Amino acid sequence: MSGTDHAIRFTYLAQEDLLEAGCLDFRMAIRAAESALLAHRNGHVLFPEKIVQIFNQETQERINCLPATLLLEQVCGMKWVSVFPPNVPRFGLQNLTALFILSEIEKGFPIAVLEGTLASNIRVGAMGALAAKHFAPDDARVIGFIGSGEQAKMHLLAMKTVRPSLTECRVSAKTAEEEEQFVRELQQHLNGLVGRLHQLDLMETEGRVRREELVQEARRRHAVESPEALRERIAQAATAAGA
Repeated sequence: MSGTDHAIRFTYLAQEDLLEAGCLDFRMAIRAAESALLAHRNGHVLFPEKIVQIFNQETQERINCLPATLLLEQVCGMKWVSVFPPNVPRFGLQNLTALFILSEIEKGFPIAVLEGTLASNIRVGAMGALAAKHFAPDDARVIGFIGSGEQAKMHLLAMKTVRPSLTECRVSAKTAEEEEQFVRELQQHLNGLVGRLHQLDLMETEGRVRREELVQEARRRHAVESPEALRERIAQAATAAGA
């Protein structure tokens, strides 16, 4: 065994490295999401249930472990993501941080560790845009968001990629300051598309209806597909589009 190299070597990619590599290319991200869905449908992906550790039931501070393997590419990966909602009001820090770990599955060695916060948010936007690509009207003009966080920002950028016809965005957040930040950050990229719609006056009676009640009402009025059923519908549409 003398002379055998037992060192474990891998590449670390910081957020700056990912940006230089084109991580903000939503067309590439949407193609990757579509490819992964089709691979999953065709049985080429191992996709176990995620593991969730909740440390505070009231605030939902938690760390999630999400593993998956691309069998054809011979790569196993895991996203280790922490979600700590109180970070923003308590410390002025982001509430989500993530890392990706990738390993090859011939010998089981790690090949890369990636900063995952940006990529995780882009993936969320890419999945929403993929659904819009196949199901939204081709001439859609207006889009709206309840909430103005990073996922809303990424969704808007991704949606504009697949529906360039969008000319108006309305956003409502808990405070006017959050809405103004959303407009300020996105306006420079989208040339007047974004506007504020402070504290949406929907379904008000004696007081403002809580967001949870709005969601429950929507679920009562419309049958909500399971994630598995929605993934299958997107995969079917993607297959038909590529045929």
